[in-house]
Amino acid sequence: IHGISPEDVKDCLPICAYSKKIREIFNSYILIIGYNIAFDFRMLQNELFYDFRFGKVIEDVMLLFAPIYGEKGRYGSYKWQRLITCANFYNYEFNAHDALEDVKATIFCYKKMKGLI
Repeated sequence: IHGISPEDVKDCLPICAYSKKIREIFNSYILIIGYNIAFDFRMLQNELFYDFRFGKVIEDVMLLFAPIYGEKGRYGSYKWQRLITCANFYNYEFNAHDALEDVKATIFCYKKMKGLI
């Protein structure tokens, strides 16, 4: 999806080599914002054996957007939407599946939902 091949990372250290730095980054913030952030937390926890959610305020833009979009899912709850759907809803154009572009789109959508822009 992101265009990163095994060749691109063949000389890189495994993620566990960056565990201390990743913990420092997470520990320096109280609020964590992301899109489908549960997926990222699972990956980090599985790889680094550390729960980065502890003591944090978590804002998952995907979960916030679901009732705004209003599409009902199978069990009566709101269906989760892809980031591209959320961005389109707020008239934000971006190159989806590029990590930095996804972050920019997530922050833009979050600010729109919160009335910050």
